[in-house]
Order: sequence, then C-alpha cells, then structure tokens
Amino acid sequence: MASEALDGVLGTGGVPTQAQDLAPCIIFTIAYACLIPHATLRLANKASRSTLLIGPAIFIPVRIVTFILRAVQATGNDSLAVFIVIQIFLIAGFAIICDPIVALFEYHITRTHANPNEGLWTQRAIRILRLSLWATFILAIVSGARTSGAVSDPEKAEYLHKLRNVNGGMCLAIVLSIIFVTLIAHVHKNLPNRATALLVFLAGCLLVTASYRMSTIHHSFPPFAIKTKVAFYVLLVLPEWLATGALFLFPIREMFAEDFAKQKRRDWNKEEHIPLEGGDSSSRSA
Repeated sequence: MASEALDGVLGTGGVPTQAQDLAPCIIFTIAYACLIPHATLRLANKASRSTLLIGPAIFIPVRIVTFILRAVQATGNDSLAVFIVIQIFLIAGFAIICDPIVALFEYHITRTHANPNEGLWTQRAIRILRLSLWATFILAIVSGARTSGAVSDPEKAEYLHKLRNVNGGMCLAIVLSIIFVTLIAHVHKNLPNRATALLVFLAGCLLVTASYRMSTIHHSFPPFAIKTKVAFYVLLVLPEWLATGALFLFPIREMFAEDFAKQKRRDWNKEEHIPLEGGDSSSRSA
C-alpha cells in the first residue's frame, strides 16, 4: 500500500481508513463549510473588511478539499498523488494561517510606538518572521515533491527528514516568538487585554499544531493506531479550525487598530523614509 509506506516518511495523520477517518473527515469538512458564511460576511462588510483575511478565506476551501481527499482515500483510494497532495496541504497550511497572525502581531505592537525608531525595529522583526513563513511554505512544497523518491531511497528519506525537522523548528520558533514578545509588550506597554488574549490564543493554537508536527518527526506513530488518528484530529486539525474561526468571529480590524497602525507607519515613512511593509489596506496581501 503506497500510503502505508509513505506514512513512515511523512507521518502526518497516519493511513486513512474508513472506520477511523471517514466520520472525522466529514465532520471537519462540514465544520469548515460552516465558516464560509462568516468569512463572506466579514469580507463583504466594509467596516470590518481586512485584506489580511484573504489568506484565511483561501485556507477554508483548501482544508475542505483536504478532508474530501482524505475521505476518498479512507474509502480505498490508494493513489500516491492524492496522498502527496494531502500531505502538502497539511504541512503548507501553517504558513497560510500564520501570516495574518504575524500581521496582527505587527499592528498590536505598532500601536505602542512613540517614534519612528521603534517602528523601524518592528518592521525588521516582521520581515524576519515573514521570510521565515515563506521558508516554511517552500520547505513544505519541496518535501512533498520529494516524497515519492524518499519511499524507496534511504538517503532521500533522510534528507526529507531533515527538511521536515527544519520546517518544524521554524514553525515553533515563529509562534513562540509571537507569544513571548506579545506577553512582554503587554506587561510593559499596557496593551488592550482583549486583543492580547486573542493574539496569544491564535498563536497558541498554532503552537499546538507545530508541536504536534515536531512530535511526528521525532517519534513513531503507528499508521493505523487510534491514538495516531486522535492526535492528528485533536492536535492539528482542531486547533487550525479554532484559529481560522476566531479570525472571522472577532472584529480584528477594530481590535488591533489596523487602520491606526497603518496610518502611523505611513506618517513615519514620509518623515523618516521607513519602508512601509505591505502597503495600505488595499494592497496588503494576507
């Protein structure tokens, strides 16, 4: 079985079976479908619309397709291509859902800055985080593309393991940095409690998923064991859904003073020639 062999290479979610995976796949397909009206309303409402929500809006159909494919695989489809696509979607999804969290982190911290110098350091930190996110996305694509060769070639399997290890470490570092700096800034800068709590919750959800991915790299998960499937749906799928839902449930544009932060950076850009990361609300891409 192709997917059984691949599980030893990628190890995310075990091998789907009808008895263990069909029902959870249907449940999470419906759960993500339920987010579509919320996403549509949020993006349609001019007062709450934010371009950083485009990424999470794309993430919803990506996850729906992911679980439809996983359900198809659970019913007996043993296509190697399907398995690889599912794995790429699962691994690359981190960057898509984390990018708006990085943007919210930027807005949240920027509101406390009193001068352009503080803003300059924030922009540098945000660039590093975004470059790291792009790196995790590229590593996910590369690891997926090399999966088929790694099944039968131990050297390629070892290289793939290293790629996944680097990717997982970077994901952990990104979310831990966001949580740590947010909490420190909250204490010293007296940031709004509600926004801080939401940001820590969002980053915390991704911390759980990143930790789960690292555990699959360094520990063996039996591909057909119930505990493997429970860990997958509880520690990866559920936190991703919670984070995605929270992004559309709360008025993040208002909570994180997005317009104020962007205007402040525009003013500083005129005065001090600080590069404006991402442009205004009409040009930022989530």
